[in-house]
Amino acid sequence: MDKRLNTYYGKLFSVGRHDQRLCQFLIATITFILLATPSLAAGGAPPALYNKTINLSWTYSGVGTRPDGKTGNFTVAVSQTIYISSAGREFARSKFQSARRTAGKDIGPGDTTGAQGFARADRFVGNQMIGVTVWASGARQMVVTFDPGYTSCSVSVRVGKEGGAGLRVKRSEGTYTISSLSTSGATCSIQNGNAFAGQ
Repeated sequence: MDKRLNTYYGKLFSVGRHDQRLCQFLIATITFILLATPSLAAGGAPPALYNKTINLSWTYSGVGTRPDGKTGNFTVAVSQTIYISSAGREFARSKFQSARRTAGKDIGPGDTTGAQGFARADRFVGNQMIGVTVWASGARQMVVTFDPGYTSCSVSVRVGKEGGAGLRVKRSEGTYTISSLSTSGATCSIQNGNAFAGQ
């Protein structure tokens, strides 16, 4: 597994005292994911999700500084399509779209590198799928919660800072520094079958 995933847990989320219990839970959950082997991190889906596709989307909005030093507002639409095969293997496609660019990646079982080269890990725990993506500084936690019959779902997205450091995202053209970031419009749905079939 990517060494960034192995060394990152324990210092992800900076919160106030009133959120200490939540922070401890997040760190424990992330530690559980990141210490898993790649094969476990990408597997473990319950049989009720076999041969089903999970469709996720949300929007990032914030203020950031580009590699050229210019600062401005940005909005990024994120979508993830995750197919769980009849053998319980996870296949995913991530897409990020802003006014300036579109990027994405197809991700196979055991792949610990996501779109833009970010380190990533997913794991199913109970009726939830928990995914972590590690940026140059900071990380994103995604929690998908399924209903008892695994026919519907909801998703929450949280971004955490590393101690008092800001958020930084590396891309091919350089590093973006994010001074403020929020998420909105998170949606989750489940469909039968393989959404990638015929593509």
